Order: sequence, then structure tokens, then C-alpha cells
Amino acid sequence: MSPKIKTLRMALLTFLLFLMTTSLRYTLTGGDVRVRIVIDSTHKDFGPPPELATLLSTSVNHSSTGRDVIHSVNTLQRSARHEFNSRAIQVFRNQLNSQVHTAEIFILTQSNTRPGDRIPYYRGRGGYNIDQTLYSLQPSKMAAGGDIFDRCSVVGNSGILKDSGCGREIDGTDFIFRLNLFPTLPKFADDTGARTHLVTCDGATLSKKFLNLGEPLWRQAFQNYVTNSRYGPVLILTSPFSTRDHTQKLLDLQRTVHQQRMRPTVVLGHPVHWNATVEYWNRAGLGRTMSNGFYLVSSALSLCNKVTVFGFWPFTEDKQGRHVDFHMAQNVWPHLSHEQSEESLDRMRAEFQMLLELHRLGLLRLVTDPCRRIPVIATV
Repeated sequence: MSPKIKTLRMALLTFLLFLMTTSLRYTLTGGDVRVRIVIDSTHKDFGPPPELATLLSTSVNHSSTGRDVIHSVNTLQRSARHEFNSRAIQVFRNQLNSQVHTAEIFILTQSNTRPGDRIPYYRGRGGYNIDQTLYSLQPSKMAAGGDIFDRCSVVGNSGILKDSGCGREIDGTDFIFRLNLFPTLPKFADDTGARTHLVTCDGATLSKKFLNLGEPLWRQAFQNYVTNSRYGPVLILTSPFSTRDHTQKLLDLQRTVHQQRMRPTVVLGHPVHWNATVEYWNRAGLGRTMSNGFYLVSSALSLCNKVTVFGFWPFTEDKQGRHVDFHMAQNVWPHLSHEQSEESLDRMRAEFQMLLELHRLGLLRLVTDPCRRIPVIATV
């Protein structure tokens, strides 16, 4: 792509993003300063601006093979050097936030819920009643408030990071998102970095590693894992309202970490935010299922100026045809690797194609090659 065409495309994207206008409806409830946000994801204007939605949806081809998508990566990298489009990022972030409200409802807080509220499960499958005890464990508000981080890293767990030397670049950013309790051990630091600000923990991961946090043995096992993983005072993001099967286990995790005075803080993902995010990207062609990884990328786009994505590679081979492990640490912890259904693989390939288009548009940066190798010193 010639520089002139690239410039025109970026200018067009910026203009199209400006065309979309949305309205925010809210009411103050009770005597405290608490905003209840009403999101109407059924409205015809919900989602990305129509022209941008078309650009994004046409980038997703469910019939593409892994080799087809990898070829697209090579073609894109040969065509132009990546540059963040700062103006388009700002407009896109504002439009995304006006619809999914990440700054207000990314996590459950005492500002967006209260005792007696009924929190819906994902996709509206019933709800969970918030009692005083659960309410008291929630933070008063989002720690970052309305602040925007300058540079953020979203770090996936693909084996594509092995021998990548990306650790220094990851650690050099202002806020680092990680997935599924990935352990930031010295043995991985050169490739994945040593710092973490937020890491997810889903019910399946918790069940596989820590059978029953109600028993002292398993509580100690979890505390040892957190200590050995060098997390420090990070946020552990859980999703207890994704499915009833894991609700109590994930709520127990928050209570246990609080009672044991561990250094991490467990926070609960707000299902209204998840549902709004899923529907937003459904309007862009992703469908109504979403991985935790893409959800974090979308949330980072709401909270950061420049988002760089590492370790997202839903293929069993790299660009040179060499084998790639599904999980960076599966040789150390085999339970981290598991068979993926064809539906799950198709979804991840679609999400990767969407990330590739967002990279092309300068809205984020997707790293698929090794970084400059500089040793990382892991710290406690």
C-alpha cells in the first residue's frame, strides 16, 4: 500500500468515526453519587459506525484456513510499516466508551450496584441477588476512574511468544493485561515480561488447579501459586456471572483472598459490560460469542491510548511452518493445554482476523514476530 493511499484511508476512517453520534441515558439513584447506566444494545445504531462495521466485518472470513490467514499477516507486514492513528484512536475510543461504558461498569463496584440489586447472567439467563456481604467486598469505584493509560499491553498465552524476546517491550508499557492466571516466572520473563496489573481467572482454570478453596490445603495451594507467580498487588478479574456452574467458586475466591489478606485483589467482571461488548462486536461481524482474550483487547481499547497485543496466535504453526504450542507454559503445566472445539477455533480465527484489521487501521498494534531481545530482570 502506497503512503498516499494509506494516508487517505486513515483520513477516511477518522471522518467516518466522527459521523456516529450516540446518547447516554442515566439516572442518579438514592442519596449517594451512583450512576445507573442504561444500555440499549437492540437499538439500530448500537455498535461501530456503519461504515467502520462494514470494514471490520468484511475482514472476517470464516471459510479461511489457518494458512490463508497467516498469508494475510505476511502480506500486511510487507505492505507497510505499522503506525498508530492517534486521531482515529481517540474518536474510536470515545465512540466505544459511549456504548459499552468500560470506565463505569468494567467491574462490579459499589458505585454501579447496591444490596438488593439482581445482577443478570450473561445473555440474560436469570440473575444473582447482591447481598450486603458481597456488596461490602467490592471496590468503591474503578481504581483508574476516568483516566486513560498511555500505553497498554494485552498478553495472550500462545506458544508464539516462546523465544520471542518480547518481555522488555511488554514490561515497558503502563498497564499490562494477562489471561488465565499466567505465571510471570523468571523462566518466562524474557519472552512474556515480569510485570502484571490485571490477570483473568475463569471458573474452568480455578477448578482444574484448586479444587476447593473452602479447605485449608487448597487455600494454601492458591496462596503459594500467587506468591510463586510474583503477582504482587495485581487485580484478578473473574466472571462469576458467566455461568451458574462457577458462580459460587469464583465468589469464594474473592472472599478467600480478602479474608487471607493476600496481595492481589479479586474483582468481579460486570455482566452488563460483557453483554454490551459482545453485542458491539457482533455488529462488526464477530457473532455472539467472544473469547476472554478479545474481551480484554476491547476493554483495553476503551482504557488506553495505544494498545499492543502479544501472544495471540490461534494456529498450530508459525509463519515459517514450525510447530507452535497452544499455550506458552504447557510443557511446564500440561493442564493449561486443552483440546479446542472446531467452533472455538473458528471463533479465535475470526477474532484474529478482526485484530489484523484493527492493526491495519492503526487502532492497535498486533505483534506476531519476535521482538528485539533484551534480558528482563524479574522482580518480586
